[in-house]
Amino acid sequence: MSDLPKVPRDKYRANQNVPIVGERLAAAIQLKGLSVRGVAELAGEKQQTIQRIAQGVTQRCRHARRRKLADTLGVSEEWLGGANVAPFEGLPAGSQW
Repeated sequence: MSDLPKVPRDKYRANQNVPIVGERLAAAIQLKGLSVRGVAELAGEKQQTIQRIAQGVTQRCRHARRRKLADTLGVSEEWLGGANVAPFEGLPAGSQW
């Protein structure tokens, strides 16, 4: 058993499916003044994938994808997943932005 390489715990988490709220993704895209295509290019994802999430067709994605989209758009990953937290640092949770 000790001969097996240690796998970082985060690797498994990155492959887990997590919730993502399309309405919030679409709002963040609009707020940043980007297009779905632009976000897809910046995040290294397919345009169709981002479009399906933004439209609410896809409601779960890999944790790594949600993290990448949050980083690309400058929003909280937890907020993008539907949590009642502030979308941006310094903005109170539940605030209308």
